[in-house]
Parts: sequence; C-alpha cells; structure tokens
Amino acid sequence: MEHHLDRRVVLSSEDKYHYEWSLQELDEEGAKMERDLIPWHWSLDFTATELSYSDDLTIEQDSLGKRPIVTRQRRFIQAKLRPASPGGEWHRYFQTAYSMFGTDRTITDFGLCIQPLTDEVARDRLSAH
Repeated sequence: MEHHLDRRVVLSSEDKYHYEWSLQELDEEGAKMERDLIPWHWSLDFTATELSYSDDLTIEQDSLGKRPIVTRQRRFIQAKLRPASPGGEWHRYFQTAYSMFGTDRTITDFGLCIQPLTDEVARDRLSAH
C-alpha cells in the first residue's frame, strides 16, 4: 500500500490569503481537513547528519585490450538530512515534519547530492539566476 492515499487532494482556485490557488485535503465525507496548503515561498531548513565525499573513476581496457583508460570520472558530495528549525524562541515548541499530500505517512529520509558542473553554458545559466 505504498502509494495508497488516505485523503483526497483537490485544487482550489479561490483567492485566499493573497494566493491565487491552494490545495485542500478532504476526508471520506468530503469535509476539509486542517488548513489550506498554500505555495511556500520561504526557506526550508535542514541539518546534515552525515557527509561524504566521493571521487569515482570507471576504468576499462582500450579497444585493443592493451591498456586501461579512464572512461568516466564522477566527483560528488552526499549528505543525509533531517528537518530542522532555523532557531528563535517559538521554534522550541515547533518540530518541522513533512508528509506526502493526501497521506499520514511522514517522510523521514532526505538526501542531497552535489556534483560540480562541467558544462560552461550550464554554469553561466546557473549563476544568472
């Protein structure tokens, strides 16, 4: 039942809270659950619990099978993350949690993989944003 939804999720185009749209979760009878889910324009904070750096090389024989050649090099940093609060007095009482729309299942595993850009055009596009 990995993909089973506990509730129905509907799109509302009613202008509330100065947003053009929101999502609403409805129970089996069609009643709205909790609050409207609005677009999030602020930061999301995480704490890295594990960091690792990898420099992987794929080595194969050349076409004649006489000498090894590097066919692929991949460098990356991986991190395991957990939700965190940015601080402040009121954050002591508030634990950030994430779940998929329409479910009661909490997302507990977050990861991040950082790789260097190799394409100069992509690098220029990234810095332009």
